[in-house]
Amino acid sequence: MQGLTEEKEREITIRDNTQQGEWDMDLLSASWSDLPLTDWGVDLPADWMKDTNFPPGTEADQGRLDQKKPIKCPECGHEFTT
Repeated sequence: MQGLTEEKEREITIRDNTQQGEWDMDLLSASWSDLPLTDWGVDLPADWMKDTNFPPGTEADQGRLDQKKPIKCPECGHEFTT
């Protein structure tokens, strides 16, 4: 769309999809949550922007990149590392 600002292009995209499209709520909240979506006709569920404020895990929770963890196939029992 030539001659439009990026924000106006995003608004047109959202308004167009409200008529016939379906929403990927995870993508919508991750990429478009800074926009006035309800003003543009998007019917959002009450909990679409769930609070993700949780404490970070410890280093032990994360594992180590320099140590490969063995994986066991649930079907045949073969073990391998990635």
